[in-house]
Amino acid sequence: MTNQDINECITHLSEKPTLSKPLSFYHSFVFKLCKESYPGIIKMAKLFVDRIKNDNDNHVAIEGGTGCGKSNFTFFLVHCIHYLLHTNFDMEKQTLFIPSGDEMNKKMANLRQGDVYWMDEAIRALDKKQWYKIDQIEMNQNVKTERWRNNTILYNIQRFIELNESFRNDNIQFRIYIIPRFAAILFVKDIDKDVEDPWHRRENLHIKFGNRKGSIRYTAIKTDEERLKGEIRCPNYFMHEFFPNVKAFPELIEYWDYYNWLKKESRVQKKEKEEAKIEKETLKKANGGRDQTPLIKGILTVAVKNGIPFRDWYAMYKDDVNISMKTLQSYHSAIKRQHLVDEAIKIDPSKQNAILMNQPTTIPLVDVTPPTKEGNDEPV
Repeated sequence: MTNQDINECITHLSEKPTLSKPLSFYHSFVFKLCKESYPGIIKMAKLFVDRIKNDNDNHVAIEGGTGCGKSNFTFFLVHCIHYLLHTNFDMEKQTLFIPSGDEMNKKMANLRQGDVYWMDEAIRALDKKQWYKIDQIEMNQNVKTERWRNNTILYNIQRFIELNESFRNDNIQFRIYIIPRFAAILFVKDIDKDVEDPWHRRENLHIKFGNRKGSIRYTAIKTDEERLKGEIRCPNYFMHEFFPNVKAFPELIEYWDYYNWLKKESRVQKKEKEEAKIEKETLKKANGGRDQTPLIKGILTVAVKNGIPFRDWYAMYKDDVNISMKTLQSYHSAIKRQHLVDEAIKIDPSKQNAILMNQPTTIPLVDVTPPTKEGNDEPV
């Protein structure tokens, strides 16, 4: 992770937006807005809520290109659903940003009955190119067997066709296509047992482009109105509705900023975790499959006790240690702090409890005992 990434993370953490109003205010405002100007969004929400009350679940794919307004539309839809359920949507607890398969499985296993969840950028976990992964196989099985939970899961993706075929055809009941910053079109799966493709992709192409001269490329459609007319003719079409921009309403801006802050923070945290995982694997390979961290901490402990500055130590070992300077500095700081504590206690043992009680908890103390060779009590 670069210094710029670290600074961005610190900036996001220090500037977390605060909500000046209770969650119920945003739910009521969104519902009233949609009721007055965008009733189709409430109609979609009622469809999902009625299915929940009739002991069904809802798995909804919301597709569209980057920047088309998927998150914008989902924001309105999820709040209307919660308003009708008489519950509040906790964005921090009920949204996963760019989830991995493992994260998605863990979250779905812990959902309560009737929970609504928003999977933002879900393709990372459900990409058909990774159909063989255990996480994705478990996800397919869980969705098929957990209908009793009556959950509503909204999956934001760029292209519907990129979903695993089994997940797409067996688990997804609704497909919402976003015409960029214009309209949301709801399609319902064909449940006929003899249909090979319940979403009729071939038929859709023929209906929309079969009578056109020359190329049948989607770019042949020039306007959003033309695109909408073509989609309405498809056999799975159910309804459509236009949707507004969240930023157009001052009452929602701070809530939208809160969403964007959560999204950015999640990306930074995931990047740190991935880099730490790669770094750990690299260390194991460099040390014959063994984790090099205990050895590094032992060498750093000796350097601290001998008063060697971190900069000098790093200059000596940087070519032999496959670990980032940031991680090494955190080890060095923790070891040095513990060494100072130990020395202070030696000088005045009577103050041991007071010294330990005043230690900050942000950086944990580490074991400063140097590692030993196998079968030998002598330090390395």
